[in-house]
Amino acid sequence: MPTKDQEKLLDRIYESAERVLVRTASGEDKYRLMPGVDGEYDHRIRDTDEIILNKKDVPVVMRKSPGRKKQVSLAPKDPITKAIVADKTEHLKQDPLLNAVHNDPEGVNVLHEAMKAIVTECASLEFQRIEADRNGKDSAMISNRRIAALTKVGDTWLRRYDQISTKGIDMESQAFHVLFLYIIETFDKVLKDSGVSEDTIKIVFSKLGHVVEDDSWKAEAKSRVQD
Repeated sequence: MPTKDQEKLLDRIYESAERVLVRTASGEDKYRLMPGVDGEYDHRIRDTDEIILNKKDVPVVMRKSPGRKKQVSLAPKDPITKAIVADKTEHLKQDPLLNAVHNDPEGVNVLHEAMKAIVTECASLEFQRIEADRNGKDSAMISNRRIAALTKVGDTWLRRYDQISTKGIDMESQAFHVLFLYIIETFDKVLKDSGVSEDTIKIVFSKLGHVVEDDSWKAEAKSRVQD
């Protein structure tokens, strides 16, 4: 059930709205069903949800059911095209980078596979440049493309090295933010259960916020994880 504060915000919404955008206790943005709209319980607004407002201080709403329109699946026009589509589908299933992203989008293996894929393209560009030079053709454009790809390899390697040095913990990832928020919420609950006043809790979290936003805190955290 919505809280009184939530109901005041919901009163600003047009009657045609079916869903309202909220930020959940875990930090996710979701569209919840408006009170009175039929739907599953899990899709209803919770008292722990924070209603998100637009620039006019009006809740962000959705007037239609969520989701994209279903796409029509078209069959290949001939046997050759059908074979090509089948080969492409099989290729995508075997692609290491695609599998790494699907299996663990925030895992360290994604950057590893990305770096291998970029290096493969670099080698292919080098072959094209050598062939162009051998046939007396201008290879400047190919060289520029290869330089850009090599730069990407360097950037990816630095990112990969940073992940390895922190043993796979990416403090900028969504997963870490959700985990950190859960720890903060747990800490807040423990303080309240221990009888600590609301004013004191606000002061504590205000000071904590200033500390963790400092770059030196992140540097120290990474150093301790590495050690």
